[in-house]
Amino acid sequence: MSFPYFAEDDEVDYVLGAVHFVAKHGWKLLPQYDFSCRMGVWHHVSWEHPEKKRLSDMPIDDVDTVRSSVAGGSVRDLAVHR
Repeated sequence: MSFPYFAEDDEVDYVLGAVHFVAKHGWKLLPQYDFSCRMGVWHHVSWEHPEKKRLSDMPIDDVDTVRSSVAGGSVRDLAVHR
């Protein structure tokens, strides 16, 4: 683990405290997670696989159809959330 030179002491202490907490108490969380050897990832037992959208599933006969099927507003709307 490394920290940038400009990290505040409070930030470093917070992260190190979290690491120590997980090292000491993390075993208690194991029953709540499943490990996928194939993917190499842990998932919470209540996690559901989101439906994947593939380009081949999209009707691209009409540009307006493609635009309306894409989730969320325009790129300009993202600036509001920053």
